Amino acid sequence: MPPHLPRPTLGGVLSSTSCLRASTSTTTIPASVTWSARRQSRTTASPFSTTSAAAHLPVPPESPKYIRVPVPPQSNEERLPPVRGHLPVPRDVFPKGEGRLKMKPGYVEAAAPISASEKAGLPPKSESEARRRVEAATRRDAFATGLKGLWERKEVQTTKAKERTIIRLKRNRKAAMAPERPDDILSRSTFGPPSLLNTAVELDPLRFERAEEARKRHEVIVAKKAEARRDALTQLYVAAGDFIVDEQELEQRVNDIFAKGFVNPAGLLGSSESIWDSGSIPISVGEVKAEMFSGILEGSEATGFAAINKSAEDRTAERQKRVAEELTGGKL
Repeated sequence: MPPHLPRPTLGGVLSSTSCLRASTSTTTIPASVTWSARRQSRTTASPFSTTSAAAHLPVPPESPKYIRVPVPPQSNEERLPPVRGHLPVPRDVFPKGEGRLKMKPGYVEAAAPISASEKAGLPPKSESEARRRVEAATRRDAFATGLKGLWERKEVQTTKAKERTIIRLKRNRKAAMAPERPDDILSRSTFGPPSLLNTAVELDPLRFERAEEARKRHEVIVAKKAEARRDALTQLYVAAGDFIVDEQELEQRVNDIFAKGFVNPAGLLGSSESIWDSGSIPISVGEVKAEMFSGILEGSEATGFAAINKSAEDRTAERQKRVAEELTGGKL
């Protein structure tokens, strides 16, 4: 005969001690003995108990775990995965303004009044009316009982919150008024309490003389800036006489600068420092072809291209040299 496995109760899972005792026995245990063993296993604090501590905590009715359904040891039930989120915030049954009025006598009668015929003491006219009167009375009693239970639970929660607040306030006040710890005393700097209390800063006896010297230095700096500003305005006024203000003056200036005799009035090649008067003529396409063909006739095609590249490098070096001479203002 297989061993007798006890079923789990609504209070939680059985302790491992009672399970082992029940599984190892080969005889049938009476119901009275089994119930007493279960009750003793729940009441005694066994170190091997698998009952969760949350099973003994008060669970509010709006929680999904308010009614705990036992699960068999070997269950094949496929449960849906838990959905992350939060439950909607329940309505405040007892608001601050008029919450206490709901507990006054006569509120239930005003919220769920009886019918006029029932108030007059008339008997029900039919079975359906009698049934409705009974159902209404049942609902009225359930409403009063539920309202009373919610008020008691609110009072308990309010009392616990106030107690926690008072305990926290006392703890904070005690920590604030506690004496200084030894580690703070030993790690303090070398300045003692008299030195720390003396935080007054003495005034400089020469503060007025120093302020007068600073004022004089500031006046000198302001005078120098004003003089430099006047010099700059004067130079700008003098230079404004040579400014180009219309198109005729601009055209005349351009013609004078780009005239042939502006850079080299003597007309001699090489007598000017300007790069435009260097006298060298740029190489033409015909000269490039001639150099290439001469290289090809003298040797190979690679030799001709090498000659072209060499002549291009020479021209580039000569151009760079002229630019450097123009920038430095001297011959290289």
